[in-house]
Amino acid sequence: EEQVLVEQSVDIEAAGDREDTTIRFAPDEATGEETVAILSDGVTLDGFTVERAGDASGAVQAIGVRDAPGDEEADEVVVENNDVILATDGGESSSVGIYVRDGGSGDIGDDDGADVRNVLIEDNDVSDGDLTTGVSHVALDGGQIEDITVRENVLTGPENGVAVAEFASSGGAISDLEVRDNEFDDNDNAAIYVPGAADETDEEADQLGDFTVDENVDAGEILVTENDIEGDVGVLLGSGDGTLDATENFWGADNGPSGGVEDAESGEFADGDGSEIVAEDERVAFDPFLDAEDGDASTTELDVSFD
Repeated sequence: EEQVLVEQSVDIEAAGDREDTTIRFAPDEATGEETVAILSDGVTLDGFTVERAGDASGAVQAIGVRDAPGDEEADEVVVENNDVILATDGGESSSVGIYVRDGGSGDIGDDDGADVRNVLIEDNDVSDGDLTTGVSHVALDGGQIEDITVRENVLTGPENGVAVAEFASSGGAISDLEVRDNEFDDNDNAAIYVPGAADETDEEADQLGDFTVDENVDAGEILVTENDIEGDVGVLLGSGDGTLDATENFWGADNGPSGGVEDAESGEFADGDGSEIVAEDERVAFDPFLDAEDGDASTTELDVSFD
């Protein structure tokens, strides 16, 4: 029941099914560290149940993809086919299933923030309802997070399915994030959460766990497509720049998402019965949408007759 630090290129694959092999971290003293910390490029973590248990404080994570020590970069990392479980004593301020961050904390990683690139998060079950966020991407320590793919995961249950945030004090940035073909439901805050910073019209910045967001993510760097998005809120987008491409998703209803926002590209309105889109400045493109789970894209139909 010790923490696993991966500091060199290696494929870590379970011999059997993922429910048969558990990596469990249950510290006796409160710590915010994750169960598996990936601190190198060329790493694959495949086929485990990864459990974060024991005492906790601050923000805790089950799997962390951070920078490598020194000036190295975490590059070409694959996290696939894992079950993620939270079983702490409940002392944490926030909890994340899979955490992609441009830096370390405590004695782990590089606090100065090296870059994290080319990460694939695929076919994981991150459906623990006690989690604050299923998959989180945070530019906190001055590095660049780019070319991240979140694909074919089950993200039902966490308060946020996928969250993306930047912090101005770091100078870091997130780019080329693709969220494709995942299953979202029962996310109390939102399936996709992109908090915004304080501005003249919104004096209070959004929160991500115990962090106060003070920088806006460029939503144009995020693609959300071909997902099954159900539950109350599908997208919660704070203040900022760029348009979030959320086209060709199923929103839980054949007539598309709700919320009444205007599509940033087509001008159509989100007046369906599906998950709600909440967006500052209506910076979301959702049209066309899928009219059935794994179905065909649909746009507004017009009745046209010729005399």
